[in-house]
Amino acid sequence: MFPDGTEFLDVPVHGSDLMADLAVLGPIDASAPAQELANGEDQAIGADTYLIGYPGEVDEFPLPAITRGLISRIREWDLAGITYFQSDAMIAGGQSGGVLVSKTGQVIGISGYSFPNTPFAIIASANDLKPRIDGLIEGKDVSLLGDRRIDFTDKHREYNFRMDGYWDPQAFIFDRQPDSVVEIRVEGINDAAFGIFDLDGEELLPFVDDNESGVESGSLTIEYHEPHIVVVTQYIEFPGDFTISGNDTMLVPINDPDDGMAIAPGRTVFGSIDYPGDTDVFVIDLHEGQKVAISVQSVRIDAYVIVDFVGAVPEQWNDDDDSGGGMFGLDAHLVFTAERSRRFLVVVSDALDRDVGGYILLVSTVS
Repeated sequence: MFPDGTEFLDVPVHGSDLMADLAVLGPIDASAPAQELANGEDQAIGADTYLIGYPGEVDEFPLPAITRGLISRIREWDLAGITYFQSDAMIAGGQSGGVLVSKTGQVIGISGYSFPNTPFAIIASANDLKPRIDGLIEGKDVSLLGDRRIDFTDKHREYNFRMDGYWDPQAFIFDRQPDSVVEIRVEGINDAAFGIFDLDGEELLPFVDDNESGVESGSLTIEYHEPHIVVVTQYIEFPGDFTISGNDTMLVPINDPDDGMAIAPGRTVFGSIDYPGDTDVFVIDLHEGQKVAISVQSVRIDAYVIVDFVGAVPEQWNDDDDSGGGMFGLDAHLVFTAERSRRFLVVVSDALDRDVGGYILLVSTVS
């Protein structure tokens, strides 16, 4: 929607960057003048800034809102090469994705994050985002995550699928009209469970697990016309085959290219939590006494990492939530020593199973 009343519906997503939380939409034929992305990284601490965006409102033609603040500090995400401004210009609901403007009217940042229960916002530097935006326009994989788009032509009312173990959930996306009743049925030999979420990670149907094997079934009345996600998991470490079906509900699988990837010390991996409740499991071979440091960095998720092995009980897991510091103090970091030579599982997830987005996984040898 533009100020002159021009409205564009169903604008295509040309490209997205799940690491930096960016999307490029279009092309569209608009007469509005373009705003240049400026380099504001030389702004002094204490410089006045203005955050402009559209708060979440119910008006058909919402008006933009502006908040004023100052640059309180500069934060750097070195591995991703992105500078962030910290400002006390408040982000109201819906202003995420707005612009940070200098006192001379230059667009110096794109907003995206705020600290819970604190009056601070985090805004990515336009100077660092511009090369990523240019790359998206050119069709490049700027996030290094590969093609994560969902194939919505691959939709059926019933699917047969396989889960390799406890850390290998399978998710499906569907879209139904409000007031319709969705009935989901999952059948398998192993103990399966499933839940239904919205795109914000809100659990709409708590996980159904009425039987140790066989059939699990549950239903949900849809309130809003938006995509919903069914997450299926199992409570056993060994592979199992399953069938999922829905009444008059076309299910589209969400494929996860991260699962099962082999990693080794000295390797940096770019991964993504693709849906609420997703867990990515990597495999690493270590010999007895070998010590490694495992770190997960992200500005999109509250990184949580577990080192597991087949046959382990939860008391034998090594895990970490917030020891890695990072942009928000939410990165994960742990040092692990292998008690015996074996294949281990490195599991990455969001600590609250709500947020989605890219992360960087690093494994290094500790002497």
